[in-house]
Amino acid sequence: MAQTIASIADAKIPRFTEREQLMLIEIGKDVIDTASSFVNYMSEEYGFSKSSVWYVLNKLKSYGVVDFASKEEIGKGMSLTSRGLEQLRRMGPQRNTILDRFSDRFLCRQQEHQMVDRQAPAYMPQYEGAKYIML
Repeated sequence: MAQTIASIADAKIPRFTEREQLMLIEIGKDVIDTASSFVNYMSEEYGFSKSSVWYVLNKLKSYGVVDFASKEEIGKGMSLTSRGLEQLRRMGPQRNTILDRFSDRFLCRQQEHQMVDRQAPAYMPQYEGAKYIML
């Protein structure tokens, strides 16, 4: 175990993707306590699939920059490690640019969906018993 910790600490951290950087920034805000809550937040806030958020979280954990509970560690919170805090510090002012870029992308996607929704029929089928009723 000591070798594993030492090898993680000595391992070179690869260059982060924008999505990984975004998640480091959001975790660094220290607003969300658990990994599950964070996954829900990222899915709702940025429109990412929950499975892709879990994938990136586990990748960040394997890099040693994020720590969160496994299934056996109930009650343990999610946080950046000292390596994660160092990576966040290195981003500097670029953090705001990354947040803005992802927010803009998500807003554009929402607007596109709204345009498609406006072109859809103006009725919603409701199920009642064995038949559908058109409202």
